[in-house]
Amino acid sequence: MGEGLGKNLVHEGFIIFDRPKDKHKKVAKKEMSVPHVIINLSKEEAIVLFEFVSRLNKNLPAGYFHDQSEQRVLWDIEAILEKSLEEPLLPNYTSILNKARERVRDD
Repeated sequence: MGEGLGKNLVHEGFIIFDRPKDKHKKVAKKEMSVPHVIINLSKEEAIVLFEFVSRLNKNLPAGYFHDQSEQRVLWDIEAILEKSLEEPLLPNYTSILNKARERVRDD
């Protein structure tokens, strides 16, 4: 990753979204001194969320959003998940996705 950018770590089935904490590093303006939220997801939840957000990003018209910032956040979430997951690139991704959905589903 580039200097000053956060890391996305997959650790024991969880994806940890980590942003830079050092305010002295050169980081994008919107990341400077902004409090961050860490979201822990199981690998299965991350796969299901990636598929859902990817579908939203492809199918929602730009006019759907109340503000472009909402669209930007969805793009960013998709990018973070895409960098963190190898499963969407595997030839058996559909099977992996279906198993992940089964594990996450409430029934």
